[in-house]
Amino acid sequence: MLAVIFCLLVPLALGADTGCTNQGGACQTDTLTCSGHYQSGLCSGASNRRCCVGADSHCTSQGGHCSTSATCSGGHYVSGLCSGAANRRCCVSGSSNGCSAHQKDLACQLFNSANVDAFKAHPSGVQDNAFPYNNLRDMCHGLKASRSSYACNGCHAPGGQVCLSTGLLTYLIELKNHGNIIINELAGACHSCTSRHYSGLAVDLHNDERSAEFLQKCTAMGGWGQNEGNHIHCQFYDQPHPNGF
Repeated sequence: MLAVIFCLLVPLALGADTGCTNQGGACQTDTLTCSGHYQSGLCSGASNRRCCVGADSHCTSQGGHCSTSATCSGGHYVSGLCSGAANRRCCVSGSSNGCSAHQKDLACQLFNSANVDAFKAHPSGVQDNAFPYNNLRDMCHGLKASRSSYACNGCHAPGGQVCLSTGLLTYLIELKNHGNIIINELAGACHSCTSRHYSGLAVDLHNDERSAEFLQKCTAMGGWGQNEGNHIHCQFYDQPHPNGF
């Protein structure tokens, strides 16, 4: 009888680990060495049983694979996304036509700043590669920012990738140069059907004591801002807005 109960419980426990395994990780006690980094909340069992996501996940989350080969068949190499030696790089499919060098530099300034806290989650709880932290990290590594792909309120986030605009990145740098900022969303999550988040032209900032400054600076730099309760929304335009915003 005990053997039967054990056989029934094991598959259930393993099934609860899918949040980790779906990200290419492995559940284990966090006293063990993890070559990448630990993430909580993705494994069944005790609180010290966590998901070890490999150091190569920055590459695999872009649909790439790490290699030391001299050539990347059908794609191009991106450095800084793989563990190991410097010649072990991420082979990503498609052309190398990404964002501009200036946009990459601006994203790196934000990603490496102690004044910037970019969320590693969506309010919806959906897990993907489009968190604000991931958007800045990938742009800094020469890749485009990922967009989410899920439905909400009759709309559907489009998926794919986009470059965060120079105007948006410059706005965020202006803010971080004068204090701490918390970025709730950039290109990711699901918004209104025609949201400028999907074009890399909008940001949601955590609403705090600097909210009036966030709105004033957004308008002063040619954008349009709005206090939406728990966050300040600021969006920019790739061409003059018909209403003059």
